[in-house]
Amino acid sequence: MTKTEYIPNSTSSSSDRPIDLKTLYQRLANLGFPKKFVRDVLLPDWWRDEFEQEAGAVVEAAAYIAQRTGLNFRMLLDVDREPEFQEDRYSCYKLRQGTTKNNLATARSLAERVAAITSYACKPPLVSVEKLDPQIVRSQILENSEFVNLQSLLDFCWQHGISVVHTNNFPKEKGQKKFDGMVGKYGDRPVIVISKNQKSPAWLAFILAHELGHIVCGHIKNSSIIDEKIEHHQTEDTDEQEADQFAIEILFGRRNASYKEQTKDLKSLKSYVKACSIQDRVDPALIVLNHAWFKANSVDTKESKDKSWQEANVLLTNFKESDITAPQLINYQLRKHLDWENLSNDHQEFLERMTKIEGTSFGGY
Repeated sequence: MTKTEYIPNSTSSSSDRPIDLKTLYQRLANLGFPKKFVRDVLLPDWWRDEFEQEAGAVVEAAAYIAQRTGLNFRMLLDVDREPEFQEDRYSCYKLRQGTTKNNLATARSLAERVAAITSYACKPPLVSVEKLDPQIVRSQILENSEFVNLQSLLDFCWQHGISVVHTNNFPKEKGQKKFDGMVGKYGDRPVIVISKNQKSPAWLAFILAHELGHIVCGHIKNSSIIDEKIEHHQTEDTDEQEADQFAIEILFGRRNASYKEQTKDLKSLKSYVKACSIQDRVDPALIVLNHAWFKANSVDTKESKDKSWQEANVLLTNFKESDITAPQLINYQLRKHLDWENLSNDHQEFLERMTKIEGTSFGGY
């Protein structure tokens, strides 16, 4: 793709006052995009300081930035108008108390650009999973895997043409927040975006199963769902409850699964987890997190809750199968299942930056 392909047909501003790059950078900073993020992520790799002195540079910069952020191009160049994000679809926000849609605007808009690119380049054909019984999904997964975990869930999604991507490369500005997961249809294809930055695959397995639940339950007809925080039993939202229930059933094999063994030390807990894993055919790391969740919610003090999660994090290291992190595992599958030659150089560059997979080695995977 050449530079000029990004520039819309009309580049005029409704304002009589010309805008320069310094002003453009300041307007972007006010929206939560610091100059370093703009230069590192939103502008192409050929962009140099000396290019900013050329006539038309501000227009070309605004065109790239609008394309990669979803900001309105003409508003970016118009000093008399406040730049706004363009929303191409209805977005349903599942927010915690104290959070507004504006707090997630930057992350949502960037994630939707990533989702649209991955949908366009996805190689596997789409196979509908709507209204599948969770036990059928679990049985299908267990035909080829010991457990329903992050790896086997990723395999299931890609086999059915559901793109899954991890991106956490958002500006770290005051007032801007991230989300755990997002799901929507881009073109005719469901895409799941995970943003929670946990290294443990077990943590992200529940988020992926939850977002898959939204697809199976038919929650995303013509909209996107943005889950700021996925917390089991912490909502009265019907869609969230259904997605939670789906996730629990495919991961643990039964509704309302709970592991509440009272143990005095980590050695005993480890033995308990191993035994339950064999008996129930459940990933031991998921049992660790389930046990910690119920234990943390049975105590009153913050100190006791924190101790429950600290113990879980220590125990998770005993069940770690490789040094590859959960985000790396997700984006390894992404890299493998996309038709990269079907993407322009600019879209490849943006996707690599947002997923941090450029030049990444995944070891034996």
